[in-house]
Amino acid sequence: MKNTFLLCLFLFCLGGTLFAQSVKLSLTKSIDLAVDSSLQAFRAKNMYMVSYWAYRSFHAGRLPSLTLRTIPLEYRRDFTKRYDSNGNMDVYRQQQSLYSHGNLSISQNFDLTGGTFFIDSELGYMQNFSNSDNYSQFS
Repeated sequence: MKNTFLLCLFLFCLGGTLFAQSVKLSLTKSIDLAVDSSLQAFRAKNMYMVSYWAYRSFHAGRLPSLTLRTIPLEYRRDFTKRYDSNGNMDVYRQQQSLYSHGNLSISQNFDLTGGTFFIDSELGYMQNFSNSDNYSQFS
C-alpha cells in the first residue's frame, strides 16, 4: 500500500515536470508583456477611448443637420354628417381625399451665441374627390 502511494506520488510529480513548457523571454519581450497586461495600461487605453468618443460626439454636434420628412401618399375616405336646410334633415356624404406632404430643413448650431440657425421648406398637395367638384390644392 505504501509502495503504491509512493509510486502514484512519483508519477504525479514526474507528470507535472514532463508536461511543463519552458519559455525563454528576452528583457524587451518581458517588459512588453508586463506593460500590455498591466492595470495601468488597461486604464490608459480605456481613458483614451472615452476621450476619443467624447471628441467625436462634440464634433458631431457642430456639424450641420439636413432632415427630410415626407408623407408620400395618404388616401382618406370619410363619411361626414351635414345638415341639409332645404330638407331639414341630416345627410351623410362621402368625402375622398388624396394628400401628400414633404418637408426639408437644414440646421446649424452656433457655439458663440448658443443658438441654432435653421432653414425650413415645406410643400403639400391635396386633392379632393367628390361627385360635384374635383379640385387640387398646393400649399
